[in-house]
Amino acid sequence: MNHLKYQTLLATLALLSSLVTGAEAVADTANAMPAPAALPDWQSLEFEQKNMWITASSTVTVEPCPSQAGNWQLSASGSVARNSEQVELYFNAADGRALWRSRLGQGQEQQRYKSWDFGPEHILRERREPGADPALPPEQWPLTSSRDIAYPPETAERVVTDAYGLLVLADRFQSSAAESAEVLVNSDFNFYRVRFSHVPAGSKGSIIDVNYQLAGESRPVTGKRDTHGVALTISPVANNPDKADFSLLGLIDNIQLQFDAGTGLLLQLRGDAPKVGSSVINLKAATLRSPAP
Repeated sequence: MNHLKYQTLLATLALLSSLVTGAEAVADTANAMPAPAALPDWQSLEFEQKNMWITASSTVTVEPCPSQAGNWQLSASGSVARNSEQVELYFNAADGRALWRSRLGQGQEQQRYKSWDFGPEHILRERREPGADPALPPEQWPLTSSRDIAYPPETAERVVTDAYGLLVLADRFQSSAAESAEVLVNSDFNFYRVRFSHVPAGSKGSIIDVNYQLAGESRPVTGKRDTHGVALTISPVANNPDKADFSLLGLIDNIQLQFDAGTGLLLQLRGDAPKVGSSVINLKAATLRSPAP
């Protein structure tokens, strides 16, 4: 894959960044995500949202890249009604910077495969659609469009990641002492500024009801849990070329993530969803890397 050629460059940049100390490091605190000590405690998370007669579900898995030291791979799948998506994201473990991602979207009548290669100077975005040979895998479908997407100027100060990558970064941020942090999210052609901040302890809605299954356990986890929240403030970068299209598991604004105050596990997402308004997405199942708490 093209993203492999950036591994050496990223490793060098990471080494140089680690040498920044003193006043410069203090000045950059607001924009820097805390460095990870290890993979998240969870290996996969499954979420579910029920609204009237429609059920939306999403599953997110994070693993280290076998042949790319310092990089992680996030796989995500989601479905609602007759629409589904499958996303693969390769990103730098140190700061969440996206390296490469793909999205296979399948609707009632249309399929499309898109890929974004995050190069040092621009993003190569390609779109493919099914051709005459139904046996071809999506990455070999005929190319229908190819375009270089320029990074916004503020990329020099903030990493560019994917919306799904926010789940990993928020998980890291919720246990950090940083007051805030900011990243940029690339959607299709657009960019969004996302600011992380802590929700004050004991805020309204911090105690929630849970009902989820841990892999390897016979009984579900139920009852009330005390949580602390991470709020995401989303704002579009100036001069976005396309209509607004930010989305995190179907939520588009006023997003808040609730983490178990004891275990740190992400239990719930809240926010506004298109045509629905205020929505709640609950954890349905989880697979942990260590024995269940």
